Amino acid sequence: MVRFLILAHARSGSNLLMCGLFKQRNVHMFAELFNELEEERRRAFRASFQDCKTASVPHPSVELDENEFYHDGEDGAAFLERAIFYRHARESVAVGFKMFFHQARSSENARKVWQHLICDREVRVIHLMRRNLLESFLSLQLAFQTDHWIFPRNGEAPPVPPPLHLSPKECEDYFRNVLAGRRWARQKFRGHPSIEVEYEADLCRGFQATVHRVQDFLGVPRRRARRLLRKQARVGPREQIGNYAELKAHFAGTPYASWFA
Repeated sequence: MVRFLILAHARSGSNLLMCGLFKQRNVHMFAELFNELEEERRRAFRASFQDCKTASVPHPSVELDENEFYHDGEDGAAFLERAIFYRHARESVAVGFKMFFHQARSSENARKVWQHLICDREVRVIHLMRRNLLESFLSLQLAFQTDHWIFPRNGEAPPVPPPLHLSPKECEDYFRNVLAGRRWARQKFRGHPSIEVEYEADLCRGFQATVHRVQDFLGVPRRRARRLLRKQARVGPREQIGNYAELKAHFAGTPYASWFA
């Protein structure tokens, strides 16, 4: 069994990549097992057994409760080994989940997840990143405003929301936090087998080739994946951000200026 982690930040294409791995006979994929919200943790755990019915089957020696999920205060490392990285019936299966830099930080027991993953050098890491963090932050604010986090490709196109006002300070805090999270992840997991996947260049422009590269990295057979989601943004940041000119002027001459084309 191969164990893996999709390590990312919000609105970086993690749902798109996950959908490319779901329903494959050799991949057991979980979503945000350590989300801040209990209901999201519950949904992430249970949905995995519905979407990965073949890959998730446990070995006959394993007793598994498919209604289980991570509870606040629980030993995160123990939960991981008991409920996620259990012995599977299929030998050639890759088992993993996605995790954002800021998750599993609320208690000493929760942080044991990070300690466990960092110490286990056999865990393979997919570093997922979005180069344009202005678009990432805008997408996050739109999702909070509309409460729409995914958009099925074959569904009705959502209406374009009215322009948002983004404060320079909130933008800068977001940029700094995401970049700090990336640096931390690269340093802590530098001894692990790893690949980097970029949202713009890889998932948007080469989805199928990227899914195949990830499958090769995980050591599972290549299978064609359908691109099930569409981008949230219907218009560019210049049109969607009401104070775009103010932000562009504010960040002129900074490392973030290139995101304001």
